[in-house]
Amino acid sequence: MHKRLVFAIGLLAALVAFAFYFSKRSTSASTHPIAPRAEVHVTPRKLTGGDQRLHTQINTMEAVEPEPESEAVAILSNAQVGVESVERARKSLEIYKETMVYPPWSRPIDDSTRHLLEWNKPWPIGQPFAADKDQREIRVDASLDKLFASMGEPFTATVTVKYEQPPNEPAVPEQLSGRVQYLDGEWKLAAEVTFAKRGDRYIATFTPSTIPALAAKPREAQFLVHVQMGELFPKDLPIPFQYSATDSFTVDGLAGDHVTADGSLEVALDVDVKYVAPTLIQAYLFDADGKKGIATYSDYFRPTAVGKQQVLIKFFGKAIYDSRIGGRYRVQSLNGHVKVPGAIPAEVFWARSDQLPPLLTTRPYSSGQFTRDAWTSPEKDAKIKQYEDLIRDLGGTP
Repeated sequence: MHKRLVFAIGLLAALVAFAFYFSKRSTSASTHPIAPRAEVHVTPRKLTGGDQRLHTQINTMEAVEPEPESEAVAILSNAQVGVESVERARKSLEIYKETMVYPPWSRPIDDSTRHLLEWNKPWPIGQPFAADKDQREIRVDASLDKLFASMGEPFTATVTVKYEQPPNEPAVPEQLSGRVQYLDGEWKLAAEVTFAKRGDRYIATFTPSTIPALAAKPREAQFLVHVQMGELFPKDLPIPFQYSATDSFTVDGLAGDHVTADGSLEVALDVDVKYVAPTLIQAYLFDADGKKGIATYSDYFRPTAVGKQQVLIKFFGKAIYDSRIGGRYRVQSLNGHVKVPGAIPAEVFWARSDQLPPLLTTRPYSSGQFTRDAWTSPEKDAKIKQYEDLIRDLGGTP
């Protein structure tokens, strides 16, 4: 009996840690992408999201190696186990049920998933690097306009050089240059990039897929900003980026849409498959104006042939019902990656610009056409049973 109790304590610790992690993910933003259901056996990455949108990458709960019985008894008395452990298990079950009202592959766009819409948001970099004759610090800040560029799409780099202290007036660097680099054992030069002064900023553009060293194949790449004030104050700022050397997967348009038998919205996309390889599709449902976010979608498509074809994606009905938004819907911010065998990096990214015609707009619907019921699945039922069995093992009632 003691050994069984010790094992239950270990398993509870793992489940509580999992529930705490997931609850934190569901109330704060993350930069990691959603882990797709087809790749994982979901059991509640911020779904974490993203890389950060929720889904998780926990497939199974491994049993925790129990401590020696004497040590466990020394840590927790039977009374503590009977009260604290049961309550923690119940709280974990409550969090799980609340979170899994929606499936991992399609959830409402709210504060917990909004960061997913910013999957291509740039990461600025900067710091003080020099001082003038009066010991006033000067800082440099650099950024790209996005993290990922599809084939033929340019990056725009922006650099500012200013005094650190207010009123933060501009400083003129003696040297400012940009280098596109790729990793091949060491960082190697792919192209030199020239900055042009525009107001108090310096702007440069480059298109990775048109640079021979990068167009040959996908590579790990970065944009290196070099700035210098006198001989004593040089500074290099590396900014990683991702790009498509070729079109790995394209979405050409919306072929059709309908309400499914279980009350969800299924959308057929016209696509052009370049590789017979697992392809992650992430998409977001908006209102007709493309302003108000409604629901997310994230799952793997596994094509069996290359060429033009259709792929179905589904937005869970309750997420639409709960939004109370009717009319036509717009599918936007499509992105993902293709797991191309032999590619480095292995995940070749793709994206579709929302400005690319045609707009992916559905037929008109009312939100009441969609299900108001919570998501159900054998996986969800099995996880709930696991929690309930644990609570019983600890001497409580679920």
